[in-house]
Amino acid sequence: MYKRQAILYTQPFQEDLAERIAEIPGLLAAEGRRVVTTHFTYPDGSRGDVILVALPSFEGAQVDALTHVQGSWPPGKREVLLERLAPEYLATEIGQDLVVELEDGATKTLTVVGTAHDPQELGPSITNRPTGYITLETVGALGLDESYTELHLTLEERPRDEAHILAMIDAVEAHLERTGRQVLGRRVITEAFADPFIEAIVLILSTFGILILLLSGFLVVNAITALITQQIPQIGVMKLIGARRWQIMSLYIVTVLVYGAIAIVVGIPLALLTSQTIMISMVDGMLNVLIDDLSVPCLLYTSDAADDLLCVDLGGRRVIKKKNRQDKSESTDREQEIPQIKYDYTTIKTISFVPNQ
Repeated sequence: MYKRQAILYTQPFQEDLAERIAEIPGLLAAEGRRVVTTHFTYPDGSRGDVILVALPSFEGAQVDALTHVQGSWPPGKREVLLERLAPEYLATEIGQDLVVELEDGATKTLTVVGTAHDPQELGPSITNRPTGYITLETVGALGLDESYTELHLTLEERPRDEAHILAMIDAVEAHLERTGRQVLGRRVITEAFADPFIEAIVLILSTFGILILLLSGFLVVNAITALITQQIPQIGVMKLIGARRWQIMSLYIVTVLVYGAIAIVVGIPLALLTSQTIMISMVDGMLNVLIDDLSVPCLLYTSDAADDLLCVDLGGRRVIKKKNRQDKSESTDREQEIPQIKYDYTTIKTISFVPNQ
């Protein structure tokens, strides 16, 4: 399957023309499409559009091929294969009839026989236009001409080079004009519909992640500082009974690591649940990006837990060492504040009430 890089909107043509155009040097594939805009009445009485797309082949499509999800494949005459997010939006199910209204007001009934995934279509919750896929024979059953009006092109190289794509479009347009067909419009595609949305989501989540990391670092430092400040009398008692500096530091470092372990047990499942919710509701449900697997590799769990413990340990060690230096400095200052009195013999006799001889 190849992704399209350009779409030409032209006067009606048959599949053999697309096959001849595909032989133009520089093109990898060319296929026709027929897009029919119909109207649909929802159960609540509101009206909206349903886009019906006719494909030349469901089994051997080369450009923007569909992925079968559920139900029958391919659809037959007067049958429609809905995009996988469309049934819920239309409040319909496989096996039910889909009643649509054409532009001339004629009402037609199609049977929903299955669903498929089209990676080039956004979810109907964004576009408000659910999509269905039919055969050219069904287009004739709707009372329309059995021909294509869109030409989808895939290039052999430089698929993101807009100048190169435009040059190939000019060559295809010249070929179409030689057949007596007028090109009504063109569209250059250098990225998928979902790409800008995904980039924005990644940027937002990355920014939040950095902010949360910084805030959690401040929280760790403040929490450990408050803990040690509260424990100063206990530290003094431990020093009084002969505890060494490394023993006291080890005690509080272990405490910090325990807090970090608790944070891992609570934080990682919550982070996993949040990420899965975002993936299902936004990426899968709105952007129509099919997610094959939501599982997280064990290596990622391990690295995340190690990073968490490392950050907590480094932050805790820094606070403990700083507090220890402050305590030693304050102890030295207090010792210096005690007056150093030099006593001579006269002073000692006066204090001791020793009589003069």
